[in-house]
Amino acid sequence: LKSPSLLLADEPTGSLDTASRNAVLDIFSTLRDRGTTIVMITHDHEVARRADRTVRIVDGAVAGQEKTHSPRVQTPAVGSQETLKERFKESSVA
Repeated sequence: LKSPSLLLADEPTGSLDTASRNAVLDIFSTLRDRGTTIVMITHDHEVARRADRTVRIVDGAVAGQEKTHSPRVQTPAVGSQETLKERFKESSVA
């Protein structure tokens, strides 16, 4: 990735373990801080809490929305998280 202006992510953490999930969300936070707009679909409330804004959809209609004021703090790197972060650093240097 160089500098995408928009990232669409459909359940990006759905089948990941906790450490990998946190690594992906940390990468999303970094991209967000660099100006990328991220549209993410999730059923995981913990993942949704990391978003700046959530929109709840029920039966194809907007049922509610709120600003979540998520913290900008990244989770500590552990195991597979470090590998994902290193891959991200390498791909974003170009």
